[in-house]
Amino acid sequence: MRDYAKLAKNILEAHKLAKDAIRGMSDGGTCNFDSVQLPCLPRERGSKLLGAVHAAGCSGFCYTGRSRSVLITPPGGQGATRTKAAEVMAKHLQECGHRAWTWYQMD
Repeated sequence: MRDYAKLAKNILEAHKLAKDAIRGMSDGGTCNFDSVQLPCLPRERGSKLLGAVHAAGCSGFCYTGRSRSVLITPPGGQGATRTKAAEVMAKHLQECGHRAWTWYQMD
């Protein structure tokens, strides 16, 4: 069972860390949709995960491709800053004990 309140708190922390990491950074590079991916646990509804994302004040959406998961939109940018922000967020969530990784996708 996942602790959604803890997850929301950790997403908010990760978002703030990502904002700090990209402050003043050049946004060059490929336009992309890099995001943070949180996989659904067995028998877990994506809407519950998405609720934690929204409770943290972030945006995201449910992905039902090859695996059910939620993608969280990192703060700012569309090139190098978006990639950096997604990586910082995923790393923080992993350090907090959550299954999370960076979803890399070019436009």
